[in-house]
Amino acid sequence: MEEIRTKGSVRISELMKMLTASESTIRRDLEELERQGLIKRVHGGAVLLQHMTYEPSNLDKSVMFAEAKEKIGRLAASLVEEHTSLIIDAGTTTAALARHLQTPHLRVITNGLNVAEILRGKQYNVLVTGGVLKANTQAMVGELTLELLSRFHVDICFLGINALSQEEGLTTPDMQEAFVKQAMIRAARKVVLLIDSSKFGKVTLSHVAGIREIDIVITDEGISNEDRSWLEENGVTVMEAKE
Repeated sequence: MEEIRTKGSVRISELMKMLTASESTIRRDLEELERQGLIKRVHGGAVLLQHMTYEPSNLDKSVMFAEAKEKIGRLAASLVEEHTSLIIDAGTTTAALARHLQTPHLRVITNGLNVAEILRGKQYNVLVTGGVLKANTQAMVGELTLELLSRFHVDICFLGINALSQEEGLTTPDMQEAFVKQAMIRAARKVVLLIDSSKFGKVTLSHVAGIREIDIVITDEGISNEDRSWLEENGVTVMEAKE
């Protein structure tokens, strides 16, 4: 339990090595902790329940896996061709994409104030969705945001996410942000998920989408072979940002 409290999530394989216990023993212990309401079991491991509604601020997120996020953003930007229309989700990894965009003649829709501020000096046609501002993440949510997104159809949506697991798919701590992300997915011809490897195997409060709704996942070199195989088996193209 101490390991889960410290990390927020844990894999069964990690616990087997750490505790020199069998898989069946670990699973029984996890089942008991789940019955006590302390954890939620997910495919291949477990997550701490109190973490499901917690969301760090953008300031906190910006220093977490910062190098990986910059590499992910750089690789994502290389996919964008001239005259493409984009939706860019609020977030720190998507902000890295915005920093690295150099392609001319883009139309961009975003619900992220941080993303809009980065794009302000790039001579792009930028539409900010409006809505209710979440101060800690600089994301705009609510009915106005959803109404605007429903009126557009774009080439690519670059989506950020808090957690991705085989059992629950994409999840985020805030229900309003989940609704916005779902609207973004519906509005795009292609959906590209930007996610650092620390978020794999985790689950938070609100369901966003199943993995089959994602076309491309861009992540860092920390992705496990198990997660890569699972994604590819579900028809997702996996791209590792190495430079």
